Amino acid sequence: MSMQTDAVYKAESIDDIVSYNDTEKHYLFKAMYNVIPEYRGRIRIFTPRSSLIHLVRQYGGEENAGFACYGGIDYFFVESGSGNAYPCGFRAAANMGAYEDLDINKIKQKAECKLCDWECFRDPSNQTGPLVELFRNPLKVIKMFLADREFAIEWWKDIFYYFACDMFNFKSEPDYDAMGRFNVSKKTQKRVKIPPKQPVVF
Repeated sequence: MSMQTDAVYKAESIDDIVSYNDTEKHYLFKAMYNVIPEYRGRIRIFTPRSSLIHLVRQYGGEENAGFACYGGIDYFFVESGSGNAYPCGFRAAANMGAYEDLDINKIKQKAECKLCDWECFRDPSNQTGPLVELFRNPLKVIKMFLADREFAIEWWKDIFYYFACDMFNFKSEPDYDAMGRFNVSKKTQKRVKIPPKQPVVF
C-alpha cells in the first residue's frame, strides 16, 4: 500500500487485490490479532499483537491510537540506486539526501507520521515506543500501561515470545517447548472486541 504514486519502495501496488480501505484494514488486522495465538506455538510469527491492537483501533476511528512511526528518526529506507535515505519507502517527497551524509543530531526526534501501516516500520515503532518514551517521560508510560491493560499485557507477551523464538534467529531450529507456552486454543483465547469504524460494504 502506497501513500503516494511516486513511492521509492517498488514492491508496492495500487491494485485492488492488495489495496484496502480503512474498514477492510480494520477487519484484516482484527482477524490477524484473533488468529495468531492459535499458531504461535507451532510457527514463529513475527507480527506483534500489541501493534495489531493499535492498528485495529486506529482503523476503527481512534486517531490517537498507538505510537507514531519512528521512520526517519530511528529507521530509514535507503534507495539502492541513489543511496538516498527516506523516512520510509512510501514518502518519496521526503528525500533526506545521501545516507552517509545524514547528520543524526539535526533530525527532529518527535515521531508524528501515521500515514501508513507498513509493518517494517509501524510494528517496531509500536513495539519500541514504550521503551523510547520511558527515557523521555517515564510517568507517561506508567500511566499508559495502567490505563490500557490490554496493550500492556500483549506488549509483555510479545517481548517474552520474541525471546522464546530466539529473536527470530532462523539459523537455529525453533524451540517448540518454549514457543508452546504461547499456544492458545480457539476456545480459550481472548478475542479483541473493537467496533468497526463503519459498516462493511461489499
